Amino acid sequence: MNQLQYDKYNRMLSSPIDVLIHAKDKKGNYHFLIRGNSKYKVSIYKKSGIISCTCPDYRFHCKSATPPYLCKHCLFILI
Repeated sequence: MNQLQYDKYNRMLSSPIDVLIHAKDKKGNYHFLIRGNSKYKVSIYKKSGIISCTCPDYRFHCKSATPPYLCKHCLFILI
């Protein structure tokens, strides 16, 4: 685990995160609606073994990093 991922893990541990809705679609993909400490809600998708999030951190930082890492919402779902 690199330092950026470790920092996200620590933020996940100290943040209030709730799963509002979770579902599995007909194709076997999982969908989660998450509420964290911000006023917005994010969606987590697990499709074909890849997990992604609609939060700004994931969209603008995590997925484009080298190597890519997961946001605190994705970590919450996986752990």
